Order: sequence, then structure tokens, then C-alpha cells
Amino acid sequence: MLDPCIQVSRQNPYTVHDSIERGKLGRINITSRPATNTSEAAGAKEVVGDEADGCLGPALGFDQAQSGTLLHGEPRTYGRKQKVCWIACPLKDPLPGIASGRPSIRTRGRGRNTLVHTMTVKALQQRWKTADGRTLAGEVLRFLHGTRSDLPKDVGVHDGRCDLRGLALPAPTFGPTLTVGGNTATVMSGLHEFRDVHWQQLDLSYAQLSSLRFFGSVIVDCLFDNAICADWRLWDSEVRDSSFVKAGLRDAALGTWYEGRGNAWRNINFDGADLRGLLASGCSIVRSTFKGTKLKGAEFHQVTMQHCQFTGALQDVLFDGRQIPGNAEPGVFLDTDFSGAIFRDVEFRGCHYEAVKMPEGIDVVPNSPRVARRMLELLENDESLEARMLRAEFNLALKLPGDASSVEVFNRADYAKSGGESLAALAESLIRQAR
Repeated sequence: MLDPCIQVSRQNPYTVHDSIERGKLGRINITSRPATNTSEAAGAKEVVGDEADGCLGPALGFDQAQSGTLLHGEPRTYGRKQKVCWIACPLKDPLPGIASGRPSIRTRGRGRNTLVHTMTVKALQQRWKTADGRTLAGEVLRFLHGTRSDLPKDVGVHDGRCDLRGLALPAPTFGPTLTVGGNTATVMSGLHEFRDVHWQQLDLSYAQLSSLRFFGSVIVDCLFDNAICADWRLWDSEVRDSSFVKAGLRDAALGTWYEGRGNAWRNINFDGADLRGLLASGCSIVRSTFKGTKLKGAEFHQVTMQHCQFTGALQDVLFDGRQIPGNAEPGVFLDTDFSGAIFRDVEFRGCHYEAVKMPEGIDVVPNSPRVARRMLELLENDESLEARMLRAEFNLALKLPGDASSVEVFNRADYAKSGGESLAALAESLIRQAR
């Protein structure tokens, strides 16, 4: 339950009753009723939220030229329902740091009062589409590019971070499709490139940030929850202490290896994010969570993974830890927890593990090249269809780069799916013998 103050542009006191969750405020209906609480002014009106889209100020129809009103919220019981009672107190001047007429909340936290905005997602995005909003967005973009030293004063604060929620950067445009050497590519223009920037304590939740390019940049303590971050590319950059909960990161390249330098991701929350088609190469991912994250088609090449956790379905995911000339030195999977995950066609190539927890039913196979050669010996006189399928798989695996100490995994369910119970049983028996 909130314990806030809301500034609105109206001198007359109001009482607002609403079942409000943090960050959510319904459309407001006004009905005339004398105030019943002694702390309220006589003739105050009752305002009840109906959980529809909208936000406080516009719904009340306040004149932005009028001075602010401070609404204190406290929980009360009305009939059988627990609601929030907002008691209004006139202010001589609007609260500093925020334009009159913009609904906001002052919460107690982090040892001080913090002024934040309370809006629906629709309102968060619409505020950047007005004439003033577009002007403000342009100045914000200058700050993000590093050509402006600070954010405009009209940008408020949300939970201690600069409130850029719902910001929409202009999307890139797609030009003609070119084919070179059998490869097809689409020409893109209007990409946003950020070089040597330092973003810190920014709230970009629900923002539209597709196809951003970062070079030598640092992002610290920022929120990208529910933001659209598809097709991101980062080079020689660092992201730490940030959140991408339910963010859209499809086809992003979070790890790129360039001129001997990679990216670093530390203490990141990817829970519920869409990382389908992700490419992570030569980067480090430390103390990060992937709970319920969509990772279908994701590839992790020569990644250092430490103190991370995965839960939910992992499908068609590749973890490639082989030493390949020209690529980054492969790291170790250290204290990484997959025990709450469900593997479906998840492949580990030449990886090295230390204190890694696998899901139930997943068998870790150390020294996998030696085991593969022994399994081929055991299959030498077997001409069944299942034996031929396994020989083809093991011969291909031995041709790929890797060292003798690399570790792979055996998932019986994958073999049963691709070749039936007979293939799964044969593969399981061979692994037991080959060890």
C-alpha cells in the first residue's frame, strides 16, 4: 500500500478513494459529497477510481495554471473494502522539480522523500507525444548521446531514478535488400549510436529503444523493465546493477568480441525477458538471473558465466565453450544454477564447469571427446538404424574444435524425441559403458 503525497493543480481540497497499486492509477470519477473526516475541508468531493486507463490530473480536469495540491494517502476501510483515502492540502506553490498539473507521488524511502510520477503505461507513453513532450524528448536524447551535460529540469524522479518511462526514440528505417556472396542483408538507416556514454540511475521502463548501438559505454543502475530493446548491439561496454524484467531483447547481440575486447554484464535481472535469437560472444555474465526468460535460439559463445541462475524452459539454446582461433578465450561456468530449468535441445559444446547445478534427468559427461571415441568403439559392429545415427553424431562431434577435458551433457528426452525410445536407450547404455 502506498503512503505518498500527490501534487495536482487544484487549490480546492479533495478526498480520493481508490484501490491503487504502485505505479497504477485508474481514471477518476468525481461525485459531490461533503467531507466526513474532520481533517478534510467542508464541501470536499469524493473521487473514486474505476481502474480504467488515465491518470489523476487529466481525469480531474485540473487547470495547469493553478497552483498545486498535496494529497496525503492512507489506508482506510469503506464497507468491506480496503481502499486508499487521499486527503488534499493546498500548496502555495507547486512542488519543486515538477511542472504544475503533472500527477506525481512523493514516497518515503531511502532515508528521504522522493518525488515520483504515477501514471498508466498509456499515459507514460502519451506524455512524450504532446508538443511539449516532443521538445522534452529531443533534449533527453541529447543527454543520452552525451551532448547535453544534464537532463532537463522538467524530467521528474521515479523511485530515485530519472523518470524517462515510456520514452520512444525514433525507430530506424529499412531500405533495400542486398545480396552479396549468397548472403542477404537489409540496409538500415537512422540508427542511434551511443559512444562513450555513461547512463546512470535512469528509469526507461516501457520505453521504445529498438536497434540501439553502444560503443565503449557504461550503463549503471538503470531500469529497462517492459522496454522494447530488440536488436541491441554493444561493443566494449559494461552494464551493471540494472534490470530488464520482461523487456523485449529479441535478436540482440549482448556479447560481441572486437579487437580483443568484450562486454561485461554484472548483477542483471533478465527475468521474464524475451531474449529469443540472442547472441552473446566473448562476454562475461556475472550474478545475473534468467528466470522464466525466453531464450529459444539463443547462442552463448566463449562466455564466462558466474553465479547465474536459469529457470523455466530452455529450448534450442547453445553454450559453446570451445577454444576457437580468433575468438575470445573461453571462460568457466562457475556456480551457475540450471536446476530449475527444463532443457529441450540444449547443447553444451566443450564447456568447463565448476559447481554447476543441472536439471533433474540431465547427465553431465566429463572428458567428452574420450567418451565419444569409446562409444564409437562399442558401436563398431552394430548396423542398426540407431547405431548409425549415433555414429554420425559422435564422428561430427570429434571433428569440431575442443580439448580433451571439455564437458557436455546428455539429455535422454532429446534422444527419445528425435529417434524414439530405442535410440534413447542405446545412447544411455553406451554412455554408461564408455565412462
